[in-house]
Amino acid sequence: MDILTDQSQVRMPEGAYWCDYASSLFPKEIVRAVVLVRHEERCTTFRRLTGHGEKKGNWWHAFRGDHEGVVVERRGTYFFTAINTTGLQEPSMLLMRPAPCDEFVLSGTATIMAIDGPAIMAVVMTRVPKTMPLLKTVRQSHSYDIDSPDIPMRVIDLLQMEADRLGQMPKALGGVPLPAE
Repeated sequence: MDILTDQSQVRMPEGAYWCDYASSLFPKEIVRAVVLVRHEERCTTFRRLTGHGEKKGNWWHAFRGDHEGVVVERRGTYFFTAINTTGLQEPSMLLMRPAPCDEFVLSGTATIMAIDGPAIMAVVMTRVPKTMPLLKTVRQSHSYDIDSPDIPMRVIDLLQMEADRLGQMPKALGGVPLPAE
């Protein structure tokens, strides 16, 4: 554990981020979580809140999460490793790289526990506007229709790029099967 907690500072600004997920199981939906990043004395930590803005009765409400963990950066890749502090305390990991944008945006894959075991899905992380209050930010942690104006088109495009990349992975590595030639 000392290796994880004795790291040089990650080159990621502190603050609030939106973490938008796309899954092949729900092609018409984007699930948004809120990630709070903080540089501490010995490491960079984060807390990811998922589903805290979902209305009770919505089936996504059952997938609320409160993941706490550390961020490690190696060779331009950010590893967000966490444990859900609620429920079964399942682990999760985000592997992300800076996206080709003018601002700080990360895109990559998320490995999280699903109903039937681990699932790999596309994920994009963008900064929350600094003027947005934290309570409003957390309330936006819910599922969205893919056509929602609240999800920027550049996020949809990056999610699609990651999903396409995942589709080219062999099935044993978490990708969808490739069509027969």
